[in-house]
Parts: sequence; C-alpha cells; structure tokens
Amino acid sequence: MRCVLAGVALALSTPLPAGAQTAKLPTSLELGYSRESLSNDSPDWQDTGIDISHRFDAREYLGVSLHDVKRFGVEDVSAAAFYLRPLTGRVAASIEGSLCPGASFLARSSLAAALQYEFAPSWLLHGGQASAQ
Repeated sequence: MRCVLAGVALALSTPLPAGAQTAKLPTSLELGYSRESLSNDSPDWQDTGIDISHRFDAREYLGVSLHDVKRFGVEDVSAAAFYLRPLTGRVAASIEGSLCPGASFLARSSLAAALQYEFAPSWLLHGGQASAQ
C-alpha cells in the first residue's frame, strides 16, 4: 500500500466564489480523507490528500495538491496545480493541470483553462476548455 507522506499539494480544483476570493486568506493547508462504502461486496473508495493554496492578491490564487485515491481495488496517486488571476475587476482567468503517471482509472494528465465573469456580487459565469488523457 502506498502512502501519501509528503508533497506540496493543490488546493483548488475549481475557482472560489467571488466573495470568498476577496477574503483575507494568505496561505491555507488542507489535509483530507474520505471513505465511501459500496454495496455488493465492492471495495471501498478512498481519497487521502493534501491541498495547499496561497493568495497573492485579491482574487489571485495558486494551489497545488497531491492525492492518493483508491477505487475498484486499485490505487492511483495524482498531483495537480491551479492558478487563478484577475484580468479586470469582473473577469478572471484560470488554468489547471494534473498528472497521474501510473494511472489505472484517473486521467494520466489533464489541462484546463477557463474564464469567469462576475455579473453581480458573488454571481459568476464560467466558461472554458478541458482536455484529459
């Protein structure tokens, strides 16, 4: 059994709501574990991970993550990174990517880019493109 013992890990897989993006959060660290029991004697699903994010400025974030995921009786380890940057007072751009070199069920790699538009306070419209292998 592999363990996730170290690593800088990514915290944000989706952009925060606009109101949360202006909060005074310099750096955050999140350690997580989840376990889901399945029926029919199927193996449990588990996810253990570390997520780190840093706020550089209002609505500008960088994050990394490392996750050990078990499903279907197999295990994958995935690393990811995320960056969100405002382009104007209402428009922000984000890019994220992930790698899972020995992928059994997760994507071996993924890359996504998106724009978000705040059309009212804390109300966002997202649009983007993603690719996974």
